[in-house]
Amino acid sequence: TAQTLDAQSVRQLKLEQEKNRLEQEILRSRKEVDGAQQKLTTLKIRFAQEEERAATVEREINHLIRAKVEMTEGVESRIQEINIGQQNLVHLEKEIQEGRHSLAQALKEVEVLSESQRKEHDAYRKRTNALQNQNAELRQVRKRHEELVKQTHELSIALTELRGEARQLCEQMMERYKEDLSVHSFSTLDSLPADWDEKTASAEVLELRERLEKIGSVHVGAIEEYDELRSRYDFLSKQKEDLEKSVDDLRRAIQKINRTSRERFSTAFEMVNERFQQIFPKLFNGGRAKLMLIDEENMLESGVEIYAQPPGKKLQSITLLSGGEKALTAVALIFAIFLIKPSPFCLLDEVDAPLDDANIDRFNDMVRTMTPHSQFILITHNKRTMERGDVLYGVTMQEPGVSKIVSVKLAAGENLPKEVAVA
Repeated sequence: TAQTLDAQSVRQLKLEQEKNRLEQEILRSRKEVDGAQQKLTTLKIRFAQEEERAATVEREINHLIRAKVEMTEGVESRIQEINIGQQNLVHLEKEIQEGRHSLAQALKEVEVLSESQRKEHDAYRKRTNALQNQNAELRQVRKRHEELVKQTHELSIALTELRGEARQLCEQMMERYKEDLSVHSFSTLDSLPADWDEKTASAEVLELRERLEKIGSVHVGAIEEYDELRSRYDFLSKQKEDLEKSVDDLRRAIQKINRTSRERFSTAFEMVNERFQQIFPKLFNGGRAKLMLIDEENMLESGVEIYAQPPGKKLQSITLLSGGEKALTAVALIFAIFLIKPSPFCLLDEVDAPLDDANIDRFNDMVRTMTPHSQFILITHNKRTMERGDVLYGVTMQEPGVSKIVSVKLAAGENLPKEVAVA
């Protein structure tokens, strides 16, 4: 009857509105659990089942709407089907309520896990800071040790020279003046005797000086030797000063180079990281990625770690990704570096080999957006990449044993000619 049909239409409209509302809630739920851990995988599967059931109900309702035209032939059977749909909807609402409850529990677990992760990260950061402080102290101790070793070596060399000069003087005194200085305890230079007295030693020195003055000048060439030694000493001293100045200049130059290198590397690293974070979501159609220094205190010798989070996965090191994801992440990093200071030409050899069709399309779109600034030359066997080129160069063998270069000029997006498809 007409009233029953109108009531049924109103009920169906309400069911559609309720279905739309449920679909919107499901979408919001998906967005909320998008950043959860792998423990939510089971819950996502359950939501997919709920969506499939909702789609089944939607198909049944659409079937009922189409059946209105044939209502005169089977009104009772259609009413029975609508009742079944209502029962399914009630059952679906019950399952959705259970899903919401499970989702709330999962969110609580995520909060607990996040708090635990934050505490562990704080503890790790404290241990890292302590380890860096210990390393800094160890470097200072090593530096001080090297300085002491150097000083010890220099003092040892100076002591050896003084010992040689002392022995030479003793031999000269014995040869020229027949005076054995060993009785005055000058032959032993390693340590002073236990009964050594400064006043007694001074008196002996004065006595020796008086005896030398009485003897007078015997060696007539002493002045010339002194002048020669003095000249040599002045020459070596000047060379030493020049060497020390050169070493200081070299150290200052190295410090300036390191400072400039750190500044330029830091600026370039930040620019590449920013570009990399912009290009990665375009190539993966979502997700995020970043670059991190392994040792920020010593950036000139530090390695670079790449962290990537493709859509539907957690943030992790690039070493844990699949082969295609690694290749696409590497392409994103190459493009990020290339965009900092682009060159007129760019040659890419089999870059798209490990990529699937969807990733190849996004890769080709990215290359196409960069062609106004640079000319790209791609070596590839992928037909999708060939279709996006402006000019194709291939090698064909029309005659056995004779290779021939074939070039075809085509517009972007035009299909590949058959005779060059095998190039």
